[in-house]
Amino acid sequence: MFGYIKVYKPELKMKEFEMYRGIYCSLCKQLGKSYGPISRLVLNYDITFLALLLQASQTDESDYKKSHCTFCFTKKCVCCALPDDTLEYASAMTIIMTYHKILDNIHDGKFFKKIVSALSLPYFKAKYKKASKLYPEISSQTDEQMQNQNAVEESKSTSVDLAADASAKALGNIIAFRFTNEEKDNAYRFGYCLGRFVYICDALDDLEKDFKNKNYNVFLLNNKPDFNSIRQNSYSILDITADEMAKAYESLQLKRYKSILDNIIYYGLDSAINKVLKKEE
Repeated sequence: MFGYIKVYKPELKMKEFEMYRGIYCSLCKQLGKSYGPISRLVLNYDITFLALLLQASQTDESDYKKSHCTFCFTKKCVCCALPDDTLEYASAMTIIMTYHKILDNIHDGKFFKKIVSALSLPYFKAKYKKASKLYPEISSQTDEQMQNQNAVEESKSTSVDLAADASAKALGNIIAFRFTNEEKDNAYRFGYCLGRFVYICDALDDLEKDFKNKNYNVFLLNNKPDFNSIRQNSYSILDITADEMAKAYESLQLKRYKSILDNIIYYGLDSAINKVLKKEE
């Protein structure tokens, strides 16, 4: 995940934002508890969305309480004590996805990013092994899809569908893994569309960088480097993907946090599209 899945604050109530931030802070504490303080640095709002969605499908209520912030002990923040192992699962997925992102940076990153990633690899490899032991099935599935992703990039595929497929399947598996058998198909479909959406957004966002560094980008292979035209011509792809994702999302039986999740799906992702296509600051 790359930071495109987050709330749109202008359309969010204050109490809803406090609940959302409470899960974010709780994930921060869980990462530190399970994988050490350095792991907190890779926490992102995409994983907050994952924890929010998974908890929304559960019947047990969440308990919110005030706690001291890890980074600023004089400051108190609201934390969410989820009744199951949702935070543990979301933290493990953070580590697994971060490990694969580090490997990708070493392969495709510029010199400085390669050095930083190489130095951090031993630490996160050890944490990755710990997370994989907790969830071997989902770890194996993610490994397989990341290998498929590398194969597609090596082949220089010009198909957007094929280029986005592996990342979409990986996120589909991660989300569906925690849903009941009755809802797994709908959850997988939603996760697949969301993963596809994120991959396309990231590819369009990185056009200039990938062109400069000569990295694989499916939108650059059959196009002249007219970045604005490529982005505008790709709007329909994002719009169709978002529409299919919304249909799958509405089919899920969510028991709480619906207003916050609606904000992310219908406002936050639309804001992400606008920022990618218009390159707004």
